[in-house]
Amino acid sequence: MRLRTWLGGTVGLASLAAAYLYTHRPRLVESVAPLANVQDALGGVEPTPVLAGLGALLTLYAALRAWRPFQQSRTPAEGSAAARFAAYRERPPEFVYGDDRTRTAAAMDDTVADAVAGSPDALTTTRAAFRSTAVAVLELDDGVDDADAAVAQGSWTDDRVAAAFLADDASYPLLSRLRSWVDPAAARERRVERALAAIEERRERDE
Repeated sequence: MRLRTWLGGTVGLASLAAAYLYTHRPRLVESVAPLANVQDALGGVEPTPVLAGLGALLTLYAALRAWRPFQQSRTPAEGSAAARFAAYRERPPEFVYGDDRTRTAAAMDDTVADAVAGSPDALTTTRAAFRSTAVAVLELDDGVDDADAAVAQGSWTDDRVAAAFLADDASYPLLSRLRSWVDPAAARERRVERALAAIEERRERDE
């Protein structure tokens, strides 16, 4: 069993135990400093549902990992974010193409794969490429006054994960940050997927 699987399961069970204590043994919680400070750390949010949800998520994650370990391939799978983005890079929506033109996106495939694997430079390149594509899509919408600003501020989509991935201030939702802590590669891939899905959804809406 991999360390992440073991760690995810351990933290998940600990979170479920903490949620139980908050519900049924509140006095005991008050006497244990780390538990008593959880609510402050969550910004005043009621800790029981957060801990219960986190515990269930991590326990399920660990069970799935233990049952069938996830495998990552350097070659983008058909229908994956990397494969779909390769198609975007090959034929960006803001241009008109002739049948005699062919562009390769093999290098971008590798860049997205490297970004998911954890390369900071590849992640920066991927974000910049996604961002330029999002701006190009928004510029087709007459209702958007400043496409660059909309992407930078994260106001171009209702998907908070996609917005944070391309925004100047990458403030991800709590659940996304937890996923990043438990499985950074899976979290990065999810962010790439969500950003591309948001771009596709916006393009279809504006057509």
